[in-house]
Amino acid sequence: MKKLTFLLLASMLVMTSFGCGSSTTTPASPAPKAANDTSYKGVYKGVLSGSTGHFYIDAYNTDATKVTLSFTFDGVSLTLDGTQTTDGGNYLYTFSGSGYEMIFEVTSTGEVVSATFTYTGHTGTITVDADKATSATDVSVWEGTETGSCGTGVWNIIVKGSAIAGMHVQTTSSCGGEGQSDAVTGTLTGTSIVCHGGTGGKVTATGTMSGSSVSGTWSGGGDAGDSGTWSGTKTL
Repeated sequence: MKKLTFLLLASMLVMTSFGCGSSTTTPASPAPKAANDTSYKGVYKGVLSGSTGHFYIDAYNTDATKVTLSFTFDGVSLTLDGTQTTDGGNYLYTFSGSGYEMIFEVTSTGEVVSATFTYTGHTGTITVDADKATSATDVSVWEGTETGSCGTGVWNIIVKGSAIAGMHVQTTSSCGGEGQSDAVTGTLTGTSIVCHGGTGGKVTATGTMSGSSVSGTWSGGGDAGDSGTWSGTKTL
C-alpha cells in the first residue's frame, strides 16, 4: 500500500469522514478491469484529510479514451475530466476545475508515487493517501470521528487486503494540539481492526467492521492516560 500522507491524532487515535456536476455524494467507483491490473490505467481510490473527503480516479478503465476524478470534499461532490502527461517513466494525471486541482503521479505499473489536492477556498494543507484497486484486491475507503477525554478528532483510512493506512487530525482539544495530525497504520484480520499511531505508535485503537460501519475504542494518547471511542462508515 502506497503511503502518501495520512491523518491520526498526535495525542489520541481516531478515524475521519466525509464528483462535472455538483451533488453531495461521490458516484460509485467502477469495477477495475483485470487487463489494467499491472498498468498505469485502472481505478485508484483514496482519502483527503484536512478538512475531509474521499475520491476515486478512473484512468481509462470505463472509457479507454478518458481519465476522470470523482470526489467529495467538505460536502461538495464533483467529477472532473483530466489530462495525462509523462515524467520520465511515470504518468501524471492532472484534474482542474471549480477551484479544485489534483495532480496524481503513478508508475507504469500503477504504483502511486505522489498526489496533491488543493482548493482555492480552503486554508491549510490537504493531505492525500491512495492506492490502486485491482480485479483481485479492492481498496475501500472509511471515514469517521472520535471522542476522548481531551476532545474530538477526525480520521480517514484506506484498506487494501489486510493492510490499513490513514491519517488523523485533532479538531478540538482542551489539552492543546488542535489541528495536529499523525499517521495511522494497522491490520484487518477478518472483521477485527488493530491500528497504531502517535509518536512511536503509542496510541492503539481496536475495532470491528460490520457491513459498512466500523467502531471501537482507543487508548494511550497524550501522556498515555487518554482514551475514548471512535466510529465511522465506508464511503467508497
